[in-house]
Amino acid sequence: MRSQTGVTNRWRFPDSLYSDMLGTKQALKSVNMPFNHSLANYITESSGSRSSHSRCTTLTRATKSANTIQAAKVQSPVKRQNYLVQNKLCSGQSTRSMVSMGSKKHQEPLLKDAVRRQNFLRPGKAHKKHDIVLKALGLDWELNSLFLHKSDVLAHLLRTVKEDSNLMSYSRNHLAQPQSESSRFSYTTLDDTTSDQCSTYLDLPHSSVEGSQVIEISMDIDDPLVSQRGLGIALSCLYADDLPISAQDLASVLAAASVLKFDELVKRCERMMLTSITYKTVCQFHKAASKYNLEAVALACECWLELNLIPKLSMHIELADLDSQLLEKILNSNRLFTINELSVFKTLCTWLFLELNPQVQMMPPYTTVITYFNSLPKHCPFLEAEEGIMYQPLFVSLRLHGIMDSNDIQDMLLMNILPYRWIVDMLSQQHKSLCSGGDMMGLRAFHKTAIRQGIVVEGDTKNYSEILSLYGFFFELKVMKQDVETPGYVIYFQRLKPNDSAVGLKNFDRSTFSMRSERVVKYSITVQYLLDSVQHIHSTGVHAMSFGLLEKTCRSQVLSVDMPPDTPMFVTFAVLLPPT
Repeated sequence: MRSQTGVTNRWRFPDSLYSDMLGTKQALKSVNMPFNHSLANYITESSGSRSSHSRCTTLTRATKSANTIQAAKVQSPVKRQNYLVQNKLCSGQSTRSMVSMGSKKHQEPLLKDAVRRQNFLRPGKAHKKHDIVLKALGLDWELNSLFLHKSDVLAHLLRTVKEDSNLMSYSRNHLAQPQSESSRFSYTTLDDTTSDQCSTYLDLPHSSVEGSQVIEISMDIDDPLVSQRGLGIALSCLYADDLPISAQDLASVLAAASVLKFDELVKRCERMMLTSITYKTVCQFHKAASKYNLEAVALACECWLELNLIPKLSMHIELADLDSQLLEKILNSNRLFTINELSVFKTLCTWLFLELNPQVQMMPPYTTVITYFNSLPKHCPFLEAEEGIMYQPLFVSLRLHGIMDSNDIQDMLLMNILPYRWIVDMLSQQHKSLCSGGDMMGLRAFHKTAIRQGIVVEGDTKNYSEILSLYGFFFELKVMKQDVETPGYVIYFQRLKPNDSAVGLKNFDRSTFSMRSERVVKYSITVQYLLDSVQHIHSTGVHAMSFGLLEKTCRSQVLSVDMPPDTPMFVTFAVLLPPT
């Protein structure tokens, strides 16, 4: 493989050709010629904005002037693949041969390659040399003491070192013994996917760095939320307040900022988290916010989960990151949105499957979940086994009496998760209610026992309609747009006759229906949506009304809601048939 280079139309080979005398002479000339002041400034400043990181190459006759030393700038960890290796032709050796760091006692000074690296200090700043080396998470971070005042921890260490005039080793909980000053400076790079490291060393005496003293600090960070990438971004923010941070890195950056006591960055992460909650980040954000006392972020994550646990998070593999305590809290919330009671059971079973199989990397279909639990030993239900008893509080929050389809009940029996007495109680309660004209016996607390049905309003759809069949009574849930020009919606539900066309032939033929002309129903209609990370709730409250079959008596109270455009709206109908 060879490539064309230069205005002389010459060929450049990866290895040295000893017969190419002109090429060898030019290569040696490029190596032996020292950088003058203008060339050093051009390489380190001008080309810094468009070049990638490159590894150090050995210069056989590097200049020892102060201008040349300034080419070795403070660097930040970047991806290994961005490095460009510049091979120099040396007489009698291959162009790829590298001088080993420490193979010779009297080794010539090494100069960092002049190609641009993404550094902590921007080009053009007056203070370009590092005087602090922070050892943390297995890497060396070269810092400038003038920028450490933003971090209370680093600023305190710096003041302590200056007072004692010794090098200190720092741990999160205590200060270690002073260390001896090192005359070797190191720059360590980071690969995102591996732990491979590249180090560049400068064997220079202290006098060559304008008499400055380099302080070496070690931090022992035991926080599992702090990653190398997060710490690197947090240290970079010491130099640039507007450094972009992706949503996926916010949790790790927040953890690093909290360890460093970088209050300005903590507040910035908090603001960004409030506007970046999605199914990919909600679990990470809540975990970090709970640990570092960001109550606003934790509350925003819980509000998001109350609305999107069933319709969004339950469809993605990120469901496995949901903490069991947080899941129990969301399931017991009165504001939880669900399509129906069966959706809650499916979501909980899927989460349990992912909890028991952490190696799964893709969201499994519900049939896979059924097959897995069906394959477990049948000596007892899973929740009564030793490994499953800890999950019982999660399943207690289910409203099993709202699951009435025979096929769904058959799947529940096949999976053998629930204790037998739970299923017997559910079937017994449904049978009693059916025989007593729909009276739901023993269900007193409305917010804990009412059967829920939900509709998600989004997009350009104007009208939504769902049918709720409950012990022979049919109700139509309706959401209609008021006007094309206004974003308002009218929401209500009404009782239908068993032979109404909206019920459908399938429901009419295979479902029980009641001929009672009057039926007392307790109900509530709740509309929720998120706007600027704030949960807005509109509700009719709990009402008891006698529904008839006539037009004047078949409709519930109407709820009108004006909501912003392009904002999903979650409508929940809760119904309970009290004893009469």
